[in-house]
Amino acid sequence: MARPRSEEARLRTIEATIEALLELGAEGLTMEEIAERSGVAKSTIYRHFGTREHLVTESVRSCVVEQPTPDSGSLADDLTDLFTRYDESEETKRLNELIPLLIDGARRDAGMREVLDALLVERQRPMRTVLKLAQARGEIDPDLDLDVAVAVLIGPFTYRRMVQDAEITDEFVAAVVQTGIAALRSTAPGTD
Repeated sequence: MARPRSEEARLRTIEATIEALLELGAEGLTMEEIAERSGVAKSTIYRHFGTREHLVTESVRSCVVEQPTPDSGSLADDLTDLFTRYDESEETKRLNELIPLLIDGARRDAGMREVLDALLVERQRPMRTVLKLAQARGEIDPDLDLDVAVAVLIGPFTYRRMVQDAEITDEFVAAVVQTGIAALRSTAPGTD
């Protein structure tokens, strides 16, 4: 178990990393910058995190709020539940600000690509489970490529946030879920 001072230094480092990422982007993030912002010695930062990538990974993960996977028996209800609760917490709002920075950093830095990929796998896990449950119930084709299904559902939200820089309203969520469900259900056996 970490000593209280050690845990305090770890938390200050994580907070400083998030702040630096939001201000400077992935490329501007250095261990020197984190040490200065956090007031934690570089040697302590390296002892806790080892590498810059691990530090970023742990910092970004601190913004991920574990969400229970809904299983109402309805793909539409489960997707609506997933999409409406993602914007509720402060951590999720910060994560939504960090993702574009990680995407940008991942284009030039293999370590940032690994951080982004791990984050996306973790973030998509509840949706993939919901889609697998819908496959098991026969709501969508059991052979449907889940990467495609996730892209169909998440794409409009990504476009809305990152390209249009617009708010995700309840009406937008309902429209995306309705359209996405229609597209996914058309893949179910017996529908032509």
